[in-house]
Amino acid sequence: LYLSAMLPASGESCLSRILTPGAFAKKPLLHRIPQLNVKSIHFLYGQSDWMDATGGLDVQKLCHEKRKEGLDSPDVNVYGVKNAGHLLMLESHEEFNAALVVAGGGKHRLSPDAPIPKEFDHLNDDHERFFRDVGFKARANEAKQQQQQQQQKPERGGDTTEPAQTPQHA
Repeated sequence: LYLSAMLPASGESCLSRILTPGAFAKKPLLHRIPQLNVKSIHFLYGQSDWMDATGGLDVQKLCHEKRKEGLDSPDVNVYGVKNAGHLLMLESHEEFNAALVVAGGGKHRLSPDAPIPKEFDHLNDDHERFFRDVGFKARANEAKQQQQQQQQKPERGGDTTEPAQTPQHA
């Protein structure tokens, strides 16, 4: 894991470019997770993660609605880890570890100075401020702006200036 993070980007760069316009899952988990026979599910997202946290929040909403109807469905928690991208465990290891402890039900065992991950609920829009204009979306917007700027520049097909006249010696 360490070497994957420390070596020059390769697959991550490719993945970033491929996913910039968006992606659609062949078999989305959104409608399958509420059918799982488990007590709880926890989603962890980095503040600048390329994955959109609304996926976890949508699952949370579906499971909540299913439980309101009296049907079995997992309890879903969505957490955001500050100062981290997709590699939470490397980029913000202390808060990532705290998030795992919280997800495992051990929040009371954390020290008072432990960084606590931000918990989100589908019923409010706190997540929008937390994830706003950071990470993958911001990089995608930057790439789109750069591409537009390059398209607006006139193409240089070669030098159109006249060659300098060399003096003729008689």
